[in-house]
Amino acid sequence: MTSKEILKIRNVRCFLMFRTSYFARFYYPVFTLLYLDYGLTLSQFAMLNVVWAATIVLAEVPSGAFADTLGRKRLVVLSSLVMFIEIAMIAFVPTGNPTFVFIVFLINRVLSGLAMALASGADEALAYDTLKEQGKEELWPRVLQIQLRLSSSVGIVVTLLGAAMYDVNFMASVYHFLGLAEPETTQDIMRIPVYATLLVALIAIYAALGMREAKRVIPSNENKLASTIASMKLTLNTAKWVLSTPYVLFILLYYSLFEHTSRMFLTMNSQYYRAIDIPIIYFGFIGAGISLLQIKAADWQKEWRRRRLS
Repeated sequence: MTSKEILKIRNVRCFLMFRTSYFARFYYPVFTLLYLDYGLTLSQFAMLNVVWAATIVLAEVPSGAFADTLGRKRLVVLSSLVMFIEIAMIAFVPTGNPTFVFIVFLINRVLSGLAMALASGADEALAYDTLKEQGKEELWPRVLQIQLRLSSSVGIVVTLLGAAMYDVNFMASVYHFLGLAEPETTQDIMRIPVYATLLVALIAIYAALGMREAKRVIPSNENKLASTIASMKLTLNTAKWVLSTPYVLFILLYYSLFEHTSRMFLTMNSQYYRAIDIPIIYFGFIGAGISLLQIKAADWQKEWRRRRLS
């Protein structure tokens, strides 16, 4: 089955579109610089990353429970809507009051973590279930390979454009060409990558709405309210079990710390690049190089799998 034929499957196509647009963040190459230009400090930036990681961990169990009640498609749609709201918050927040800005970014991090948890696995499940219904589940590894290559390819473009959007010299030439007043600092152009991401978020919403899910049959002795209450009880019981089980609690706390540490390492690079006087526009080329390695890794994985099966 060719890639073109795979893309004709609606849920697979929407899954690829959703995943690609969901993580197409133009501000990622300058993530730390963006926060600092909004008036936040490095310690506040670190604190917000902790909140983001903790929210994902805490929301994973409830999102899994509600997937059985609300349905996976509704979770994916809700995730895309929450993502749009959290990006819009930083796109339009006024920067005059540092305390207000921090509060807005704090809410933004909570919503971002919630959106990530809501979509976690739900989009994949919708695509995989569709393949399984059609007896084509053996195509799933190929779908994941396509997703990796597509996301990495789009990531290259987004990374290059995002860094260029934050480079004062590059944007000054663009503004001059358009006959606009040229920007003088990054604070004059810091919202442009966020606006671009906000537009791409609309594609994620469109893809989420385009997914299809088989209607869940509720047993005759149940109703939606009872099912929702049961899911909430399951969530509370699971939370109690986690808190009373030191080993599981340790794993969750360790994951939060690991996620926070790794994210700090990945996002602090823009501040480091600025410290050693690397022009911002080159941040994109560095990120694009990483995306190229991801594409190559997908090719290696495909070749390894072919040799293993031969």
